[in-house]
Amino acid sequence: MKIAIVKERRPHETRVAATPETVKKLKALGVEEIVIEAGAGTAASYTDQAYTDAGAMIVPDAASAVSAADIVFKIQRPMSAAEGLDEISCAGDTYAWELKDGVITQKTLHPSQFDLSVYKLSQVAGGSPDENAATLTTLLMGMQFHRH
Repeated sequence: MKIAIVKERRPHETRVAATPETVKKLKALGVEEIVIEAGAGTAASYTDQAYTDAGAMIVPDAASAVSAADIVFKIQRPMSAAEGLDEISCAGDTYAWELKDGVITQKTLHPSQFDLSVYKLSQVAGGSPDENAATLTTLLMGMQFHRH
């Protein structure tokens, strides 16, 4: 299992979804890989080195952290493009779980809830790194995309 932990991007959010101690406990429970976006713990006074010492791998950005992740840990709900950064899939549902007052609730977020178009994975499936970057930029700007 691969767990990704990313920086919280909402203004004034200083928490991080896992501490170095949490990383140690997850590793002890058998989690194979924990990948953390560089600087994810800075606002909560945790250094990248503390996470590395606990057994996590630090990667340069959120995209690298969530690549092939089975689970993504976050404090706040995913952001939409209208909030400045799109963390919601354009290919279908995004699933999030909220832990509040000891109760876990699953939330399903669909692109249409945020006035986003839905695309088949085949429409956005890989090409070269430059083609992929252009495709993502087009999608995240809310423009229609057509593969040539």
